[in-house]
Amino acid sequence: MAPLLVLLSGAAALVYELVWTRWLTLALGAGARSMAVVVGATMLGLAAGSRLAGAPADRSTRPLRLYAGIELAIALAALAAGALLRGASAFPPAWPPAAAAAAALLVVVLPMALMGATLPCLTAAISRGGGGRTLGRLYAWNTTGAVIGSAAAGFVLVRHLGLRGSTFAAAALNAGGAALALAWDRWKGASSRANRAEPAAEAASPIAGLVLAGAAASGAGSLACEVLFSRLLVHGLSATTHALSIIFTTFIAGLALGAHAVSRLPKETKARTGLLGAALLASAILAMALAPSLAESARLLVYLRGAHNGWGAILAVEAAVSMLMLPVTAAMGLCLPLAAAALRGGKPGESSGRLLFVNTLAGMAGALASAFGLLPWLGLRRALWAVTAAQAVVGALLVQRDREFPAGRRRLGWLAAAVLAVSAGVWASPPALGFPPGFGTLIPHKAINRELEFEVLCYHEGAVATTSVIRERATGARDLVIDGFVAAGEAISADYMALMGSLPMLLHGAPRRALVICFGTGSTARAVAQTQGASIDLVDVNADVFGCAAWFGPANEALLRRASVYVEDGRHFLARGGPEYDVITQEPMPPYFAGVSALYSVEYYELAKRRLAPGGVLVQWLPMHLVAPEGARAAAAAALAVFPETWIALAPVNKTGLIVCSNGPLDAARRRKAERELGVRFVLSPAGVRRYAGGTAPVTDDRPSLEYTGLDRVYGVYGDPVKLLERNLKELLGP
Repeated sequence: MAPLLVLLSGAAALVYELVWTRWLTLALGAGARSMAVVVGATMLGLAAGSRLAGAPADRSTRPLRLYAGIELAIALAALAAGALLRGASAFPPAWPPAAAAAAALLVVVLPMALMGATLPCLTAAISRGGGGRTLGRLYAWNTTGAVIGSAAAGFVLVRHLGLRGSTFAAAALNAGGAALALAWDRWKGASSRANRAEPAAEAASPIAGLVLAGAAASGAGSLACEVLFSRLLVHGLSATTHALSIIFTTFIAGLALGAHAVSRLPKETKARTGLLGAALLASAILAMALAPSLAESARLLVYLRGAHNGWGAILAVEAAVSMLMLPVTAAMGLCLPLAAAALRGGKPGESSGRLLFVNTLAGMAGALASAFGLLPWLGLRRALWAVTAAQAVVGALLVQRDREFPAGRRRLGWLAAAVLAVSAGVWASPPALGFPPGFGTLIPHKAINRELEFEVLCYHEGAVATTSVIRERATGARDLVIDGFVAAGEAISADYMALMGSLPMLLHGAPRRALVICFGTGSTARAVAQTQGASIDLVDVNADVFGCAAWFGPANEALLRRASVYVEDGRHFLARGGPEYDVITQEPMPPYFAGVSALYSVEYYELAKRRLAPGGVLVQWLPMHLVAPEGARAAAAAALAVFPETWIALAPVNKTGLIVCSNGPLDAARRRKAERELGVRFVLSPAGVRRYAGGTAPVTDDRPSLEYTGLDRVYGVYGDPVKLLERNLKELLGP
């Protein structure tokens, strides 16, 4: 029964984490601040809960009832937190950013603290003098539940139930766990637990400090490697919703495999601190050994896929590439159960709570330090070496201090440390060919072969993304690459980028202030700047995009000196209030990328409308070759729900779609002038958009449907982007 209880609890916890991450990102903006708040709130809550719950659980005469009460409290607190976070987008306009972050953190901390209390409580409930071994077993099943919750949330729940429905589904798991715990308690009877009112504490272990150090090294190393491995893999897999779900689920699956493996070891073996040290060393060495393969995920992805472009093949290959992490994460998964077995002494609930507290708090420090310190300062390779080297030092110390561990194996610790030291020179040295790790032989929609027909001009590894500028050797064309995806470039297919700047300026007639969200290569902003006398605000969540701007011409440098530049999430920039704009234009990453639905939702258009001056014009990118027909209709329905004056236009060359919204009727003469001078074609009037989107549920924050009508439809239904474009044009234009 206990494994089932913690499996349900772990699954629910991961669903909450995904849902709350989305709500917090909407409230605080995508970027470093929201990431820090999410990590800090969740990990601090878990750490506090695990530390505070152990002693009361040891004193309780009915710890199963206490566990049931905690699970029920999690369900209620999570539902309340979800309701508060759904309205959290109201924080930024009314409150300073720090106050909004603090409020959001407080909303999440309570339910996370309750979640952190579950393992110590259940450990106290079922332990028979072996709290450490019990905790290790429960941790393994709890992590297995996390795997299930991560996969379910990433692929099923949010897509079909939305964020609110997913929260209710997770709360149902908690409620089910509470009911099962009460039934188990009733079956066992109160009398059988009476003798646990004050369990006698075992003598404290003299090596407790070393074991806790090992648990801290494991927590910090695991979470830091999760951040760094995800950044390595995203070069090949891209930051799509399904790819990130695969990466995260695979990482947790490795932890679960390692934790389950410990339960098969003999009791005496598990209690050795030397074995804990060996596990830390193994994970460090494997991380260093496999990092180059992870960095070449793009190359491996292309090799494995070959000519197979089906949706099932894409998922299978991405899962296969992500499984390169399994040896590393499985070794990491050994560590906490081994630490629990080695931490002899104390009361079961209290000792397990202390161990989880140290592990979780160190995990928070590792995640934040890697994302905001090591990665921007040292780069991916050096950051990974720093993390693994620190972990290896702790592992070697634990091996050496275990005097019962065979001498030959103790020497293995120092050998491993020496191997890491030698590898530092190789791993931390500059790339031999001058191109960054993570670049494979294929960049999306580009014909790049194994001879590397491009050179890297600019490369930045920041807290938000890895940003590069490459130049194709054959044509000299330059592209902006963000996390391995060609986000913008100088090819003719990118002509619509300039159009997105010139079109709204022409349609307005006399714009005085314009806002460009998502700077890219500067094409849109330069087109906006051609209107004399208009002031320009430029917003991009990635500061390195502005740092790369000079590679796309001196006009960008002049533009950046003239405009007001804001490094901020575009939606958050709109939400926090400010001046009105005559023109707003944005071209985010493809809609199927994680989080991009937030720039196509009804709530987003409502924010934009509040900042749009009377008669103002908004233009939004609608890539017809990347969005399924139902997704295109949902995006149009979202705009129409806020702007009755919504048109759909097509760019002249690549036929990409443009959603054009206005606070008032568009001037017919200026519209005809735009068609004549810019080549744009207005294919649907507001009445046509109403017919086109009629009956389609719009994109909302709660239902980010655009993220799930992208690649799966492109390759799973229509075969390729060209066929998808043809289908969308047919629906727009008719037979």
